[in-house]
Amino acid sequence: MKRFQRNIDGFYDVENQLPRYLRAVAEEGFERARTERREIDGRQAAMADADRKRAYFLDAIGGLPDERCELRAERTGRLRRDGYDVENVVFESLPDFHVTANVYVPREARDERTDESSGEREDGNRAFPGVLFFCGHSDLGKGAAVYQQVCIDLVRNGFVVLAIDPLGQGERHQFYDPETGELPRRNTTEHTFLNQQCTFAGANVARYMVWDGIRALDYLERRPDVDSDRIGVTGNSGGGLQTAYLALVEDRIDAAVPCCFITSKRAYMDTGQGQDGEQIIHRAIDRGPRYDDFLSAFAPKPVLVGAARSDFLPIEGARRSYERARSVYEQYDREDAIDIAVADDTHGFGPTLREATVNWFREHLRNETPDFRTDSPEPNDSEELHCTAAGEVKAEFPDETTVTALNRAYIAANAPDAATRPEVSDADRYAREMRERVRQRFDLDCRRPALHPRRYETERADGITWEKVFFPTERDPTVVVTGIVARADDGLEASGDPLLLLYERGTDDVETVSRRSATSSPNTASCSRRPARRRRGART
Repeated sequence: MKRFQRNIDGFYDVENQLPRYLRAVAEEGFERARTERREIDGRQAAMADADRKRAYFLDAIGGLPDERCELRAERTGRLRRDGYDVENVVFESLPDFHVTANVYVPREARDERTDESSGEREDGNRAFPGVLFFCGHSDLGKGAAVYQQVCIDLVRNGFVVLAIDPLGQGERHQFYDPETGELPRRNTTEHTFLNQQCTFAGANVARYMVWDGIRALDYLERRPDVDSDRIGVTGNSGGGLQTAYLALVEDRIDAAVPCCFITSKRAYMDTGQGQDGEQIIHRAIDRGPRYDDFLSAFAPKPVLVGAARSDFLPIEGARRSYERARSVYEQYDREDAIDIAVADDTHGFGPTLREATVNWFREHLRNETPDFRTDSPEPNDSEELHCTAAGEVKAEFPDETTVTALNRAYIAANAPDAATRPEVSDADRYAREMRERVRQRFDLDCRRPALHPRRYETERADGITWEKVFFPTERDPTVVVTGIVARADDGLEASGDPLLLLYERGTDDVETVSRRSATSSPNTASCSRRPARRRRGART
């Protein structure tokens, strides 16, 4: 049987049917979001909406750990630079789950200390505002030159800056093998693999990223050279995501600058791109949080949206989300506390966004004139910023835990019977429960449309008729299923249920199979006369 040709032999264009279908489903969520925004008509409504979106977010990522362990922070090295120092620090966000970090400290903070071990200052004040810096998807993490430059510009403007390695990056590669030194997967790939595990557990890998950020704030505000009442957070790309996520759940943040992350769900769908695991928040289009929700929920605190005109994250979406969030800030009479900075550039934390970020924090955390101009500072050698001797926490700490181990513990706590084989007496009940759960999850009990199949182009060979067929499967005929039906021509009806074969390459494989049937023995060619049964190894 010949395979289907372009556009199902000219009948129907199926090339983009899945994106079209998903867009139609998403439109319902977009309309719901528009209704929700219209209902935010005052401060109380704005706060209630923020609380809902925060709860939705925490539910989607599987919640957060219940208890804070000891940080066990340790400084493993220090670099002296022109006007500032860099401390290499390791702390635990969860037991045996180490976070590697660099702390950029203004030199005057060091000089004013009377006792470096105790951290006490002469005047007893914590004079310097702190900034938590999140790295984007660079394999070097905090050591990436472009991210170092942001930290250097900030520390030279009087901020204590804490830059941490996200999991899967820098010195925190989860798939690193300390015995061989091999690293089969890196940063974004690690995130996707890890999130697949998290999804099956009912969580999201962002759960651990957010918790790292919360513990990083714990460390930052405890430092004697940091004013815990003046804390900012910023980052670019994946760091912009972490900035937005943390700003949604953490009250301790006083100002935020998410860069090259904020767009809109509709605009991003238009690009047809995929996303990393931590970016895919369950039911975000349906109920939120959507991109503008991360900004609105931060009101009335100061937030600056950093964007790039030629970013693959559509600038149109960034402007749209900014305007939507600004309308919420108006409910607080704080339109001056939200702004957008657009660099005439591509995706990245370049000089324009660096200057905008520093100036936003100068104005809102230091009460200084926002007139800073960068001179593109020279970054340090990335290896000098290593907090571990081997450059990997899994090589430094023999008992280092991993996200995989954390997921096992999460499942054990939240679904203790998940890995338990049911007793024989309960097997039927268990099967019924699983069947019902699948039906509910995929909405398989929805009203089914009449099929109205189109049947055409038949071929006969060795007593078998092959026939092409296609039919819509949804009420809105946007999804079309194609198939090839094979039946015996001798008029005898096979007993048993029909056999449904799902090939790896779909109906393209049928052409190969039918050719084999035409040249095979009569018994093989007429196998469709026999009672249908599943062949071992067959895809059904």
